[in-house]
Amino acid sequence: MPDAEKPEAFGAVMVVLLRLDWNIYFRADSSGLAVTTSAAKGNSQVCNQPNNAYWTLEASASGPRGYTCLDALGRAIRKAAPSFDGSKWILVDTEYDKLVRVILTSIPFLQGSSLGAQDWTENADVDVLGRAGSIYQPVREDGERPRTQFTYIDNIKTISNAKQLVRRAVSNALGQVVRVKDPLKGETDFYFDASGNLRLMKDPVGNQTSIGYNLVGRKTSMSDPDKGNLGYNYNAFGELNWRVYGTALPCAVVRNTANQ
Repeated sequence: MPDAEKPEAFGAVMVVLLRLDWNIYFRADSSGLAVTTSAAKGNSQVCNQPNNAYWTLEASASGPRGYTCLDALGRAIRKAAPSFDGSKWILVDTEYDKLVRVILTSIPFLQGSSLGAQDWTENADVDVLGRAGSIYQPVREDGERPRTQFTYIDNIKTISNAKQLVRRAVSNALGQVVRVKDPLKGETDFYFDASGNLRLMKDPVGNQTSIGYNLVGRKTSMSDPDKGNLGYNYNAFGELNWRVYGTALPCAVVRNTANQ
């Protein structure tokens, strides 16, 4: 969370002030469109915006740069990342319908190569809530095109894959999954508290995992049949101080003056 913000004359935030002077800076053109975003830790983003589309350049101190191309409505229509040897770009395209729902997503392909109809993942039979009734995967080497079907009845979602394996998920009024029935007829139950935090999970054979939280919803403990008893402790800013995994010794987190 920012400690303070500095807006320009028209109200647009140009600088986000963080603790220890690790600030985030924004720059816009004369029309108010974003041009650059930069942070002290080496991450940056550059935007280029012609009349009906624009792209953003995302650079990170810990990885290669990548581009995201957006249309006039701000929808990501192409993502580009450098190939392994850096000689070409690897692209992924996305297409939308009139209601801004994702209809087609391509497989990753090299810059300069072409795509066929068999190279796309298609969301079909989309209902008024934007839920896909079928998802067709790209065609396999054997010529088959896997299809996953979805049906929605009240709060029950049924998923049937290409091998006719069926999985059912039951949700509560808040949309949280409270029960899952797998293809082998096993049932896993999930229990939530009034704040929406997952408190207890029971697997098909009766194993239970319980989770504890503090007053602000941060996880403080977990009891798991496999991992044992886990504990977490935080400082006043909500950052992790130490954690304990099972019977192991506590693992402390030490930060420098730059909060690293």
